[in-house]
Amino acid sequence: MAKKESTSAKTTEEESTALTAPKEETTALVSPALDRLMTVVASIPADKSNGIQQLTATLNPQQEGFGEMDEVNYRAPVVKVKQPVTTAAPKAADNGDLYSSDTGEIFTAPLVFVPIYPYENRARFQTGAMKPDCRSEDCKTSVYGDDCSKCPDRPWKDNEPQKCNNSVNIMAASPDFASLYHLQFSKTSATAGTAVIRQARNAGKKLWERVHHLDTEEVKGGSGIYYVLKTSFAQPADPDYVAVGHALHDILGEQRTKLKEEISKRVAEGKGAVDTLDEDIGAEDVGDAKGSFTDL
Repeated sequence: MAKKESTSAKTTEEESTALTAPKEETTALVSPALDRLMTVVASIPADKSNGIQQLTATLNPQQEGFGEMDEVNYRAPVVKVKQPVTTAAPKAADNGDLYSSDTGEIFTAPLVFVPIYPYENRARFQTGAMKPDCRSEDCKTSVYGDDCSKCPDRPWKDNEPQKCNNSVNIMAASPDFASLYHLQFSKTSATAGTAVIRQARNAGKKLWERVHHLDTEEVKGGSGIYYVLKTSFAQPADPDYVAVGHALHDILGEQRTKLKEEISKRVAEGKGAVDTLDEDIGAEDVGDAKGSFTDL
């Protein structure tokens, strides 16, 4: 009996310890890539790390003070173009100006950026609609689980523009890595996005090793005047920030993986997932195949 009592006491003690001991995951970072970024930032000269430290804190999914409404993935503001038909732009914005979808800040042209993480997706707009009714984050399967290759509205079916259009997206940072931007290149502007990627490959460089300029150009088409995005190489990136760019690339890659996993989960549950995606994209940004900006 004495042995039994000893075992029982030991078990009770272990259970008590398990209940009171702090869990490791409550203090460790959720993202291994974010952990690596913090290590990299610690090695950067102090006069260059202030902005990055603030960005790192923003990217951390374990933030206090938001109750149950915490954002797991940080969403960078989309850089938008003020078109003649744009209604949601800041009042002070002129046609062709670049502005933030988040704060309404009007960026001084050209916007200087370091490309970090590119990807391609697509969105379908019904005629006259301002928001997409279908999206695909890999240009292969829609958020409803449909095969994009069999969709009657797929981009450039029979070499003709359709209701669905591809976009080249580049997650980018300011040269001091204090801010992140979401750059979207669609229709005629798509070539400006692919040029950034192609030029880096041709130069044998990683995207984050090069600094670029983003600006707009006025175009006169059959439907009137509109503005397209233009990019140009500016200079090599600051060597102190190259490792930061690499770590950010991995963090954004993790976020993209989580997003696509969430979409797949909702599709498997028989739910449409278009509402899980960034809603900062609108018809006035990418144009409608049957609408005003047929060349954009």
